[in-house]
Amino acid sequence: MDNMKRHRGRFTLIELLTVVALISMLMAVGVPAFARMIRGSKVDESARNIKLALEQAQMRAASERCYVAVIFPYGSVSDSLKPYLLGGFRTAYVRKNGSNYDFIRWVEGSDWSNAHNGAALVKVATSSSSVSPTNGYVAGCTTSTGVLEGSGDLRQVSGVKDDKGVTLDFSGGARGIVFNPYGGAEGNSKLYLLVSEALIEGMAVSYPTASSAGSNTTANYRVLKVNNLTGRVEFEQ
Repeated sequence: MDNMKRHRGRFTLIELLTVVALISMLMAVGVPAFARMIRGSKVDESARNIKLALEQAQMRAASERCYVAVIFPYGSVSDSLKPYLLGGFRTAYVRKNGSNYDFIRWVEGSDWSNAHNGAALVKVATSSSSVSPTNGYVAGCTTSTGVLEGSGDLRQVSGVKDDKGVTLDFSGGARGIVFNPYGGAEGNSKLYLLVSEALIEGMAVSYPTASSAGSNTTANYRVLKVNNLTGRVEFEQ
C-alpha cells in the first residue's frame, strides 16, 4: 500500500515534458506581449514628461509675462548634449530677436531631462496628416543619426550656454518651442510632436515596430499637439 501511495505522488517523464512544453508555449506568447507593453509604457511616459515640461513653460511665460523656451537637442551636438538627443529637453528664458530668440538663462531648478531608453521624440510637423497613420503605421520618421525630423518648424534660439556660462555647440543653432508673454506658442501653425518607440545605439536610430515596407515607420507612438494661439498642449493620438 505504501509503495502504491509513493508511486501516485510522483510525476512521470511524459507529464514533466508536457508541463515544460506548455510553459514554453506560454512564454513564447507572453514574453513578446510583455515586452511590447513595457515599450509602450516608455512611449507614454516620455510623451507625458514632454507634455508636462511644455505646460509648465507655458504657464511660466503667461504668469511672468516673458518668453520661455523648451529646448530640444538634435543632430550634431557637443558630447555633453548627446545623452539628451531625440526627446531630451531643458527650459530657458529667452528674448525675442526678430524671427529668432536669444538665450538669457536657464529656468531656476531646471536641468536636462533625457528621453527614456526605448522611446524618442522623432518628428515635428505643422500638419496632423504628417503624423497620421496609414495601415496602422506613421511614415517619415528619421533614420539619420540623431536627427529630429521637421526640426526646422521649431524656433531657433541663439547663444545657449551651459551652467558655467560656456556656449554650447548646437549644429545650426538650438531649437525649441517658445511660449510668449500671452501664453501662446510662437509660430504661425499648430505643432505636432511624434514620440515613438525607438532604439538608439550610439546615435543611430531604429524602429522595432517598423513595417516591412520600410525602416522609417512606427506603429507604437503618441502625438502631442501644441496650439500656437492658446499654447494648450494635448494628446492628439
